[in-house]
Amino acid sequence: MEVLALTITAAASVGGTLLGAVVGLRGARSIGREERTEAAHGETVRAFAEYVSALVPIVAELRELPAVPSSSPLESVVNQLRGEAATYFATRRREQELFGGRNREQAARLAAAAVDLRLRPLPQGVRDAIDRANNYVERLGQDRSDEMIAAWPAIHSDLMDAGAELRDSQPRSARVRRWRSRPTDAPRS
Repeated sequence: MEVLALTITAAASVGGTLLGAVVGLRGARSIGREERTEAAHGETVRAFAEYVSALVPIVAELRELPAVPSSSPLESVVNQLRGEAATYFATRRREQELFGGRNREQAARLAAAAVDLRLRPLPQGVRDAIDRANNYVERLGQDRSDEMIAAWPAIHSDLMDAGAELRDSQPRSARVRRWRSRPTDAPRS
């Protein structure tokens, strides 16, 4: 009888320890997953900020440039005589003389930031604001009319709203944990 009692006690101790280890491991894995989710969300917010910081200087510079001149008939004839490749290199050379490599560097930075965002899960409103901003930059490169320049404040406002939406769309686990960690006398929002 005594051996049976010792066996049951030992089995209960081992079983309790094993059960505690399993529960602890599951909790640790859950916390690790929540931390990864929060870190990914933080990286997405950082990527959005990088995109906006690449976009704004380009828009500012494009808005200050004069309207795109229409090509003269003589320029069209010269370009046809030169051929497509020579016209491309002449344009690039002129661009380099005027701007240095800064405009290409800015464009590359914006493109990299836009691609980074495209590869991330984003709320639809954020994705739409980014698409509108990208389309605006493309159109502004071709058309710097007063109407096109005047459209920037609305595009910028949409981006700022999208940034706020993105920051506020933190993972559910972070919201729950922050709510649970509030003092009991803190007002609920």
